[in-house]
Amino acid sequence: MAGVKALVALSFSGAIGLTFLMLGCALELYRVYWPLFVLIFYIICPIPHFIAKRISDDTDAASSACRELAYFFTTGIVVSAFGFPIILARVQVIMWGACGLVLAGNAVIFLTILGFFLVFGRGDDFSWEQCRKIFAKMSDVIRCSYSCLLNQGCRPVGKLFFNHTDA
Repeated sequence: MAGVKALVALSFSGAIGLTFLMLGCALELYRVYWPLFVLIFYIICPIPHFIAKRISDDTDAASSACRELAYFFTTGIVVSAFGFPIILARVQVIMWGACGLVLAGNAVIFLTILGFFLVFGRGDDFSWEQCRKIFAKMSDVIRCSYSCLLNQGCRPVGKLFFNHTDA
């Protein structure tokens, strides 16, 4: 159950970060969509960590060269994501207010990515099968709550989940 709460909190914070990014692009005052290129940085940010985790097999070692290189590349990606809107604002492609909103979105999104790795990154008690089960339970909750909205009938079980009743 703690995994579901963490996943909901992380998805909520990710939505807030993307909202800041969209506000920096789509507000009538700004209307420039160049800052959306930071989405590329969001996508490639965890890739060095995944590669290092796959290659590195010495989990007991305090440090490995592969893991340190992954930290270096990830740091470069994050710094580039923060520098990109500043450069765009400096050359007057976007306004400084849009730059501030994009930087706020960057901070929230990268903290969300960090939170995901802190919560779900432990190799001892987490597997992708467990994550798949959590997503499946969440989709059941969404499906059953949607059917409740359509008055097809369901009853609450526990605090969070719903079982569809056969009426």
